[in-house]
Amino acid sequence: MKMKNNIKMAFKSKLIFGKYSLKYLISKGSFGEVYLGTNVLDNKDYAIKIEKSSKGQSLLKEEAYILLFLKGPGLPNVITFGISGRYHILIENLLGKSIYNIWIEKGKKFNLKDTCMFAIQALERVEYVHSKNYLHRDIKPGNFLVGNPDSSQIYLIDFGNARKYRSSRTGKHLTYYKTNTIFGTILFLSLNVLKGIEQTRKDDLESLGLIIIYLYTGQLPWSELKFKTINQALYTFFDIRQKISIEELCKGIPIEMMVYMKYVNDLKFEENPDYDYLKTLFFNSFKKIRRKK
Repeated sequence: MKMKNNIKMAFKSKLIFGKYSLKYLISKGSFGEVYLGTNVLDNKDYAIKIEKSSKGQSLLKEEAYILLFLKGPGLPNVITFGISGRYHILIENLLGKSIYNIWIEKGKKFNLKDTCMFAIQALERVEYVHSKNYLHRDIKPGNFLVGNPDSSQIYLIDFGNARKYRSSRTGKHLTYYKTNTIFGTILFLSLNVLKGIEQTRKDDLESLGLIIIYLYTGQLPWSELKFKTINQALYTFFDIRQKISIEELCKGIPIEMMVYMKYVNDLKFEENPDYDYLKTLFFNSFKKIRRKK
């Protein structure tokens, strides 16, 4: 979404909700922009997401609703949500750097200890979201942030694409079907999503597995390819993913990562994943590091 009428200028001479001032732009997304802002009454900083109002559905309003429903450890805390003029505004607690930015700072490669510590906490976040009957549907390094000031705590953010996979009332799982709409970041899409199959829990977990490999090795077999169009990228990634075996994908890396990918690959559409088993894989890998010291 191109913000021709600059958001910062729109709020240059007035406070949001009578107490929040914008400092600077943190990031841009499909919904709008994220700013660092300050509550002038207590001088505390917050993350302020701003989306231009339209007649269509508000992604920001949907995200605020989902976060208030999920409300739990390792998720952003909603301070308030509302409308100011032509804008939807979501104010959250301010978190730290993204895992992606930390990975860049470390030379685009995590050591095994950092990878395992990330994997365990990331699995805990995904498990919690799934336990509340929701899928995230955009698992990527940029959507995991460390805490502020506690950088040892990892948070899962950006629930604009999240949706329910199971009824809270009846427990009925959504049915298997093909879809023409793809949600997520192309680089980390699961094979089923590339096939056009509606997402379920295994797809969040497969995306996370690809992230774990990416953070540890610094690349995926398709991550350095360049494309002119999204459709060209989707077609090429699908072709590569169909041909490459899990053994080839995980060649030269700790066996636990290959076991993880094989387990997730074998999950059925409605099957309940064994999150404890998956976390144990990385606990065991971490223990091997400690025994070597």
